[in-house]
Amino acid sequence: MSISKKLYSGFGLMIFLIIMLTVIGINRVSFIDNTLYNIAEVNSVKQRHAIDFRGSVHDRAISIRDVVLSLDKNTLLFKKSIVDIKKLEDSYANSAKLMDSIFSKKEGIEEKEIVILNKINVKCNVKMYQYAM
Repeated sequence: MSISKKLYSGFGLMIFLIIMLTVIGINRVSFIDNTLYNIAEVNSVKQRHAIDFRGSVHDRAISIRDVVLSLDKNTLLFKKSIVDIKKLEDSYANSAKLMDSIFSKKEGIEEKEIVILNKINVKCNVKMYQYAM
């Protein structure tokens, strides 16, 4: 092999390796981008609504405790607690409606999540849809 052919094949091999490395890098970065999108835009939204569920139930439990501990219906604590309970019920219903809209699309939803949401619906006696895969 002549020197010019050796140089051409050596530089050709280097260019080919650089191109292959670039293609593999773009492929991996695209995979990472899709994974991060799924985490940030899909899972975090579901997680946010689940946190809203939990917070609403927790805060309502505290307000119910305050209602029970209040001396009578005319106290400020009783009235404030009743208003809070109604507000938190509306918050829960709003989160449930948003969660239903996510689950009705069935995009990025795992079967385990459907089982968990169906259990929540049954235990809370909420009139939401029963989901299936």
